Amino acid sequence: MGRHAAPSYRLLALLLALTALLALVALPIHPSQTAMAAGEPLVSVSPLVTGAVNYGTPDIYQDVVVYNTLAGINSQAYSMEITSRQVRALTTMPISSMGMRVFGSSVIWVSGTGADLYWSGDALDPVSALATLVAKSTSRAAPPAIYGGFAAYQDRALDVPAIRIVELATGTSARVASGAGAQDFPSLADGLIAFEQSDPVAQTTHVRLFSFTMAGGALSFQEILDTSVLPSTSSSKQVKPQVHGNRDNWVLVWEDNRTGTRGVYGYRSGGSEFRISSGPDSGNPAISDDLVAWEDYESDANGDIRAYSLSRKVEFSVAAGAAPQRNPRVYGNRVVWE
Repeated sequence: MGRHAAPSYRLLALLLALTALLALVALPIHPSQTAMAAGEPLVSVSPLVTGAVNYGTPDIYQDVVVYNTLAGINSQAYSMEITSRQVRALTTMPISSMGMRVFGSSVIWVSGTGADLYWSGDALDPVSALATLVAKSTSRAAPPAIYGGFAAYQDRALDVPAIRIVELATGTSARVASGAGAQDFPSLADGLIAFEQSDPVAQTTHVRLFSFTMAGGALSFQEILDTSVLPSTSSSKQVKPQVHGNRDNWVLVWEDNRTGTRGVYGYRSGGSEFRISSGPDSGNPAISDDLVAWEDYESDANGDIRAYSLSRKVEFSVAAGAAPQRNPRVYGNRVVWE
């Protein structure tokens, strides 16, 4: 399948370079401006952190990137101010910290053998002594989500793991919805939450989208969309949802295997489904405003990063090379990945 045509415009992409655990040097430095194939945009690539350790699970909000490092047995959480390149340690625990997510000045992560969820109100200061325990027994596989004053996570304390939302300032929490199978991989936006819902009978997974409100000290939810009822997805698996927008105007994206291989699809408020990625093997999408980014394996078994402009309806390469490139996250026109 051919790629979408792309006009020439500039995207600022930020590279979180991943090095091998025992490597003595970082991956080769990417040029500050990489010329793409004819007809594709120019992408400005800037390495953020390199070294003889593993860097992973990045996230970005405005001028702040959070990530974890693995040097030895345990991984620790860090934040970086992009403009100044100032790095701060968020944890110094004798246990691993992972699944970093940031919104505004708040950052959440998962730590410990019990996969407990922690929150700090200031992503730019060392806060290991000030981190607040939000919840115990959360998901080890998928990171939590944060938006505004709310966080979402998989509650593994239940017989069937389910998604919960918690108001960080008060600790008020509620399960979003019941379901026959496990729920995981939450994504938050303004008054919106999406997550994976497994179906043990059909042995598949689909995506559910809810609106939520906080009133009188209680959370309430209203289901907006269940992808299992879409005719185009009736026989496929939908996973790794990401939602952007608000209750009145939103875009939901997910990974889907309806063609027999993975692809990235979207659904707009108002009832319009569309395919985003053109390649035959792509997934793990991220979205912010006009931009969707994902892992693409069409040309490289290790993974490249590609992106799509929703308004221009064009797809283009962000990063390609022999090294694995994974886990993109997006804010505005910035992309980070490991």
